[in-house]
Amino acid sequence: MIKAAFFDIDGTLLSHNTNTVSESSRLALRQLREKGILVFLASGRQHTVLQQLESMKGIEVDGIISLNGQYCCCNDGFVYECPVHEEDIHTVLDFLEGTGHACMFIDRFGMFVNRHNPRLEEVQASIHTPLPLIDDLRRGLRNPIYQMILYMTDEEAAGLPPMKHCKKTRWHNGAFDLIPASGGKAAGILEVLKHYGIDPKDTISFGDAQNDLDMLQTTGISVAMGNGADNVKALASYVTTDVDHDGVYNALVHFGIL
Repeated sequence: MIKAAFFDIDGTLLSHNTNTVSESSRLALRQLREKGILVFLASGRQHTVLQQLESMKGIEVDGIISLNGQYCCCNDGFVYECPVHEEDIHTVLDFLEGTGHACMFIDRFGMFVNRHNPRLEEVQASIHTPLPLIDDLRRGLRNPIYQMILYMTDEEAAGLPPMKHCKKTRWHNGAFDLIPASGGKAAGILEVLKHYGIDPKDTISFGDAQNDLDMLQTTGISVAMGNGADNVKALASYVTTDVDHDGVYNALVHFGIL
């Protein structure tokens, strides 16, 4: 019996072709909650950004697993945090020194970058997100940082030294996240499920990209969107139609949940 459902945002609920959440997906989330199933967003985005997204207006959920699981907050007040190790922040700062690469740091107060450049502008435009404010990244040594985003291809990031406390999750050809090695969407989800006393086997998740893989491996049922990456589709319990063709709703009907 499904007791909780977790949904990635970009490419899963939110179509980048239309920059909207379909009516069928909105209906699906509403009906899940009416049936007493807890509904959570699980995104690489920051929770305050998700709450402010115009395309997400009117969608009610029970909590948000944000920053790929590094900061989770629920409607009943439960909060889980998993910040980046300071040693890895120093490694990134040293690596960026003297380069033209852009990097974003995200703390609980917001997000900020060291510079704007064409790569960053391209990536942010692809997810319909405004350019972040420019600030000194050393601010990350004063406040806990939950995620670092480097706007680079794999080739450009080849010189990045290994970090024993961090792992990389790519979500765009020109950008990837650095999050704690012990973190990820799965880690955040497990903490939330522990709080509610729900067994992972009684859950379902939906995703389309590399940063969804650990989430899909954690829930009892895993659904890959038709527009998802091949390795995501190969891992999932079920591959549904794409985000622009009622993929979320169709999968929930397929499994008899709706």
